[in-house]
Amino acid sequence: MRKALSEQLEAHCQRLHDDLVRLGTLHEQTPHPDDSGYVPQGFEEPPSSPPVPITLAWWQRFWPAAIQRVKQENAQRQVTFDELYRQWEWRKTEHDAPEFSRQQREEEGVWNDLDAMEQTLRERLEEIEWPRETTIDFDLGFDERTIAVDIELPAEEEMPDREWSMPAKRLELTPKRLSATRQRKLYRDHVHGIAFRVLGAVFARLPAVQEARVSGYRSITDSVTGGERINTSKASRSPVRSGARSSSISCSKSI
Repeated sequence: MRKALSEQLEAHCQRLHDDLVRLGTLHEQTPHPDDSGYVPQGFEEPPSSPPVPITLAWWQRFWPAAIQRVKQENAQRQVTFDELYRQWEWRKTEHDAPEFSRQQREEEGVWNDLDAMEQTLRERLEEIEWPRETTIDFDLGFDERTIAVDIELPAEEEMPDREWSMPAKRLELTPKRLSATRQRKLYRDHVHGIAFRVLGAVFARLPAVQEARVSGYRSITDSVTGGERINTSKASRSPVRSGARSSSISCSKSI
């Protein structure tokens, strides 16, 4: 019992540690701007296996009633299989139709169709496992070459202010308060990581976009404007030397 409880506490402590680290390392999961294009999502459900016919024992071959029963059983198994297979084909068709539309959208539409670009980017941003709820709005305007993104950022006081450890031979977790310097660094790394992660998604999923402006703001409920803009970054897709990957990102930032 003690060992099991110790293992559970240790696992929980590790999760808390990983969550803290992840807040400051969001940028590490940023895709390269050339890692674009459609990624197939296949229909994972396999079809039912066809029935194995029942075979007659040697002595049953001389018994007409047994022969008839086996024929009926094999026929019923085939009917059941055929129905299951038709249902499977229908489910596969229901999957493949929107999947084909997604393929067309992400391989062709993202170059010049603003609606396709918006849907593709929105789906990609929703796929990202943010460590906290993150609200993102963007505007492609009238030109597929540029995009403006607004990100609601957490307040600095919302960030964790302590880390946890598990003392040897004790069934408890011990908190340790983070220093003010480390808290500021964690917050800075977190908000910059969010912006960089979003920029990476923009350039990877929208190959026509050449320039992106990402602005972070914090909500202030009693403010006339409703928010405080704290960080704006502008990034452009630029070519690199021959023989290397075809594009890179150059950034400028204003606070």
